[in-house]
Amino acid sequence: MEIYYKIVIGILYVCFGYIRYNYHKIYKQDKETILFRKFFKREKQLVLWVAIVFNSTYLLYWFTPILAWATLLPFVVRIVGVLLSISGLYLFWLTHNALGTNWSPLLEVKKEHKLITTGIYKHIRHPMYTAILVFTLGLGLISANLVVLLLPLIIFSILCYVRISDEEGMMISWFGDEYILYKRKTGM
Repeated sequence: MEIYYKIVIGILYVCFGYIRYNYHKIYKQDKETILFRKFFKREKQLVLWVAIVFNSTYLLYWFTPILAWATLLPFVVRIVGVLLSISGLYLFWLTHNALGTNWSPLLEVKKEHKLITTGIYKHIRHPMYTAILVFTLGLGLISANLVVLLLPLIIFSILCYVRISDEEGMMISWFGDEYILYKRKTGM
């Protein structure tokens, strides 16, 4: 029975990767337009650590019995997990779609960078982080495994904690009062 949950998680993970891959291709083509970077080395290390923890946790879950001891959550959370993962995936796509060429995996500002305040950004100031947290929570619940649930959530929460204040400071220094006003109108 567990194999079915692993397949569902695998399909959702591939969908997440496909969305990110398409926008990463655009980002790589548009790299020459970067005007400003903040904490570049630290940012690359944070992103690398998140990628290592996410991928190794899911690979261990999919292909080994090492984490089987931590499968402790009841069946009903798996259904909630599917709904959360699909919602997170949809929010992830909406966010990437709204950002378009403004998206960057690191804290960067590009030549024609615009402050996006429409679409999902009209309601949530950091929908990308929200999407990834909801998606990750959902995958963890589908697995019903405490390690698969907690380890990716903890490492991504650390990234959010470190990054969000720096990102907001960068946006204030770049967009000034426009971002301050936007900040007052939206929730984090």
